[in-house]
Amino acid sequence: MQKRSFKTILTLLLALTLVLPAVSAGPASAADNAPAKVAKYGTYTSYFSDSYSELAGKSNVFETLTYHQLWNLFNSDGTYVVLFGGAWSDHTQSVIGYINDVAKEYGVKAIYNFDTRLDGDTASADIADSSSPDTYRKRYVELVNQHLTNLELEGAAKISYTVGAQSGEADRIESPYLFVYNRTNGDGAAPIVSDLQELLTEADFQTDGKIDPAKVEAYKAKVREVFDPISKETDGKKAAIHSLIDNESYFRSTYNAAAGRTVFTGSRVVFQTVTYDELKKLQESSGDYAILYGGPWCPNTQPVIDLINQWAIDEGIQTVYTWDTRLDNGFDPVTKEFKSAELHVRDVNHPNARIYVDLVNQYLTNITTANSKHANGNPAAPPETPSGSYLIWSGEGEGRVYAKRLQVPYVFTYNKDNVDSTGTSAPIYGHVELMYTWTNIEEGHTSGNRDRFKKALNLLSTRQESVPTDLTTVNASSSSAKNGQIKGVSEALEYKANGSDAYLPVEGTSITGLAAGTYQVRYRAKTGYNAGATEPTEHYYAAGQTVDVIVRANSGSPGSGDPGPSTPSPEPTTTPEQSGSNGKPVAVTLPASKDATSGITVAVVSEEEAAKLIEVAKQDAAAGKPTAVELNVKADSADGTTQVTLTREDYNKLIAGSNVELKVNVGLASIVFDSAALKAIGESKDTGDISFIVAKSSLTEDGKQVLGDRPVYDLSVFAGETSISEFGGSEVWVSIPYRLQAGEDAQAIIVYHVTGEGELHTVRGQYSAAAGAVEFGTTHFSQYIIGYNKVAFTDVPAGAWYGNAVTFLAARDVTNGSGNGEYNPGAAITRGQFIVLLLKAYGIEADAANAANFSDAGNTYYTGYLAAAKRLGITTGTGDNQFKPNDLITRQDLFTLLYRALEVLKEVPAKQSNASTADFSDAGQIAAYAQKAFETFVASGVVSGNDGQLSPKANTTRAQVAQVLYNLLAAN
Repeated sequence: MQKRSFKTILTLLLALTLVLPAVSAGPASAADNAPAKVAKYGTYTSYFSDSYSELAGKSNVFETLTYHQLWNLFNSDGTYVVLFGGAWSDHTQSVIGYINDVAKEYGVKAIYNFDTRLDGDTASADIADSSSPDTYRKRYVELVNQHLTNLELEGAAKISYTVGAQSGEADRIESPYLFVYNRTNGDGAAPIVSDLQELLTEADFQTDGKIDPAKVEAYKAKVREVFDPISKETDGKKAAIHSLIDNESYFRSTYNAAAGRTVFTGSRVVFQTVTYDELKKLQESSGDYAILYGGPWCPNTQPVIDLINQWAIDEGIQTVYTWDTRLDNGFDPVTKEFKSAELHVRDVNHPNARIYVDLVNQYLTNITTANSKHANGNPAAPPETPSGSYLIWSGEGEGRVYAKRLQVPYVFTYNKDNVDSTGTSAPIYGHVELMYTWTNIEEGHTSGNRDRFKKALNLLSTRQESVPTDLTTVNASSSSAKNGQIKGVSEALEYKANGSDAYLPVEGTSITGLAAGTYQVRYRAKTGYNAGATEPTEHYYAAGQTVDVIVRANSGSPGSGDPGPSTPSPEPTTTPEQSGSNGKPVAVTLPASKDATSGITVAVVSEEEAAKLIEVAKQDAAAGKPTAVELNVKADSADGTTQVTLTREDYNKLIAGSNVELKVNVGLASIVFDSAALKAIGESKDTGDISFIVAKSSLTEDGKQVLGDRPVYDLSVFAGETSISEFGGSEVWVSIPYRLQAGEDAQAIIVYHVTGEGELHTVRGQYSAAAGAVEFGTTHFSQYIIGYNKVAFTDVPAGAWYGNAVTFLAARDVTNGSGNGEYNPGAAITRGQFIVLLLKAYGIEADAANAANFSDAGNTYYTGYLAAAKRLGITTGTGDNQFKPNDLITRQDLFTLLYRALEVLKEVPAKQSNASTADFSDAGQIAAYAQKAFETFVASGVVSGNDGQLSPKANTTRAQVAQVLYNLLAAN
């Protein structure tokens, strides 16, 4: 692949400690360290970078607050930094980046952002706008008058309200308004410690159309004046001292106050409240999320939210995002009770019902709710006077828009990109809508509701992703054997062999009895619980999209023909008499502990476990069979460093005289060494123990400016205190768990190796949706970065059949397009252009100038690549020592060059079917020199032809070339 040079890469990119020598490992027992569950639901942390152009791609200190969260902050002891403002405001957009810069300079950990526009958009939902309803303005006026008692804004407009006998008036805060708040400051008389309100636009920071550093610095100086009163100066550097919100305490106190009793009983709380605009951005982002609609005011949410919380903890769910249809959590700022419906946007007669209607119709397109079935009508054809209990609408007359009315609590799983097996968008793929009370949810109640709710939640978590990931395979012992496996499955899945019509349900955690071949695996059709249900009786959610899983034979090639489905057999429940590995991986789970001195998590293969592995390897060796060993570790945390150690004596015995493959899985990453690599490690002159180390870190702040916030991994092997970085030319396979971030394109995920010269070398690797990981091969160990390099072309439309291929190649600098931001997909490609693409795709460097070359190689972009292709035997030219690089390339020449390159690389694709060139009507037109290439690519599925023809003499377009290279690279 390609190199990207950054002069300051070594000083910018890497955090301070990555490579560490192996720590001394003491003896270990064979006790099993059972891993806790880890859910596949994601987290969303990019709201501010998604919403503010000046924060895009940068780390920031901002956190959103809902109305009641802000009210709670104002009633909490401590010193807080707060910003009133929203992404809708040009004034806020123009300064938020500068506020962030100064906050980071002062070490501010969090600035709490409150948007007076509770929908993040319109004046009608702005509690500080005179055009909004009185019930909205009541929230603002009471907030200011009860808490910001020393607010002084010169020339400020007044906001007033009258709701029944209640009324009030307060100065209007314009966005952005930055201030420091401490309710006890000045004995409570001056809670606003310091503040800044300047309404500036981008033009105010410019001179002659360019950003003026002096104007920026002048504004930053004013921001510093806000932080100075709460800062301490040490060695000329100021650091702000301030408080942070305790999210867990907030949830506990809020629900306890609303319910009048203790609600949460567990040791922690996993919920995170989001604002309406934040919810929209979350639901626009890529990934799988667990979401709860509900709030503390709701008598049906109160009794079950602790059950939801405990379910999430048990399932290993990091965050459940919660949004309240009452934008103020039902909190009345006058009565201080959670009984108000004044801001309940799910109510038919609410002036801002369109907030709810838009949310459902835009994002929850396949929502199911007990109210969906009401005979009065549906959103497509509502009755003249529909019941507000079943449909919500906004607008009047012909402009009226309807949405289904869900009931809270409504727990659901969501992925905006999810489609079902019919290709229909289905962003919701599971839900629970059960409404119980404190009385009928009690333990032992005759209704059984408590157990039913738990059962419903457990059903919900059987599917935690759009498509199956983290699947692994066990090779069939031969191309004719039916003992291959697909592991990491669950009974929520179903599968079938390629070409078969019927799906079979998965039983257990492995699919066994498989012949080598390709299998489709998907999530089965799924039920849910609507309100009032005692059992889920309908399949509300169709089966999901499939992922292809290839089961290979031990030769490394899939079997030929269609293996057909095989009936899965259960894993044995008793330990059979020892007779080698029986063709299955021999796995042990190692206990791990953290070294107090180094902080490294260390796992040691005990003498007992080692003896078992060695015995299996001996028996396999005697039978002439290979042995696959897996060492699995549950690391203490998602970051840090993990080490797996075998004594040198045990290591030498394990690899002696046998064909052993070793997989080391530490959670942060899994690494597979073949027998040649293991023997190369064993040849080290250092006779100390063998340690495999994986360290995860992050880029420095400067490094993040170059590449974004990307994870860094350091892979190392030690013999005693000697680092071993190469493995005798053997390729080691690495798999690093990875979840796509919001908006990331899987094809643009790449792997960088940081060279000693300070260059980023793109290695061959990619994101695998089936494995939920980034996978790559390497012949040496060093530091690797999971990068992201999305290159967009104006003439490659979304959904184009070649779109993924172009994105994949461009991300790896294989192609830079044709210029002016275009790829020119329909243009025919020349022979010289193809050689460059081919060699760059497979990481073959161009030869130096003056290397032996073709007479017409010239001195241009393809010259060095032609020399390399000639030297390697990929091409002999067209005769008379010419290559004719500017001629358009025919399909048969293209496939011949491609085949020869794969021969050199020992990557010729294996036969996947019985298809042959004889199946095509124009097979007789294939030149003799191209016959073998076509036969290979047809049988392997790389070439499928068009309308029963292979068109060997036709020219090839840039789109077609990209797709062919992508088919090979992405499958390997």
